[in-house]
Amino acid sequence: QLQADLAARVVESKRWVGRDGQPLGGGRLGRGALYHLLSNEVYLGGIRHRDVVYPDCHPPIIDRETWDRAQALLRANSPDNPDSPRLASPVLLSGLLHDARDVPMVAVHSKRGSKRYRYYAAKDGSRGQSRPLPRLSRIAMGVMDDLVLAETPPRLRADFMADADPAKRIRAALMRVQTTEESVLLRLRPEAASNRLEHLPGRVIRTDAAVEVTIPVVVKSRQGAVLLEPPQSADVAGRIDRALVRAVALSRSWAERLARGEATSLKALALAEGYCNHYAARLLPLAWLAPDLVEQILSGRQPRALSLGALVAEPLPMDWDAQRQVFASCGRRDR
Repeated sequence: QLQADLAARVVESKRWVGRDGQPLGGGRLGRGALYHLLSNEVYLGGIRHRDVVYPDCHPPIIDRETWDRAQALLRANSPDNPDSPRLASPVLLSGLLHDARDVPMVAVHSKRGSKRYRYYAAKDGSRGQSRPLPRLSRIAMGVMDDLVLAETPPRLRADFMADADPAKRIRAALMRVQTTEESVLLRLRPEAASNRLEHLPGRVIRTDAAVEVTIPVVVKSRQGAVLLEPPQSADVAGRIDRALVRAVALSRSWAERLARGEATSLKALALAEGYCNHYAARLLPLAWLAPDLVEQILSGRQPRALSLGALVAEPLPMDWDAQRQVFASCGRRDR
């Protein structure tokens, strides 16, 4: 409710200019950012340094009763609280995705400890099978969504639902998605499909009822995860963002130096190298970015609209699947 209210009143995050001169911030406040803000002990007059809170450093902004009520609400609505009503994240390819046998794939999840992992799995995957299931009858939701989010927008007409949310626009354009170990088929509505499809990778078949685009992919396995890599495209990839590359390299260097005890704090490291400590704190989580996302950045295959400012605008989760969702959402803005 708070997020919706702030959006309606156009209350956005602060704006500033980065060291490279690029404008940063100024976006909508997400639930994660609001949770972080409302959990800040500065409201009670405290100051946090790492895991230690120093109370009574300045006059409190709100009273203790208001603070306690706010924290109780946050805990009650936490996704880690089994008694809280869980807000289901939208499933991009719900009702659209099929495996190589034409079996529908549905959203499922598993838990390892406190972490939740989301997948697309063939609907008959839990039944006894006399034949082995195809390799891609179970695939991480982030991997499949990332590919569709990257490959679909360049193949749509610029005037098709141009003002709609990117995910809604893609769902409205797609009639079906089918994945095999050799290719991914996107079946588009004729009114949504671009007239320039033949200039992009993939085989195109146009009929009055639909436009089918078959994109060749390479299936790879890395760190135990199955990945899909499409061919490079001028509209989708091929741009090495030096700011992103530098940020990943810098964050890893800082993390290693802190682990070796070469610096007493990140603030000391940042100041020694001429960086603002708040900026350094936003960059540091990039040291634990998922390997496949790092590889995309280093090879210039990240989503076209992804920028360093968008990637670090909110705290980066440590879970790799969650990082892939953040990575995809940062790149959902079409030209």
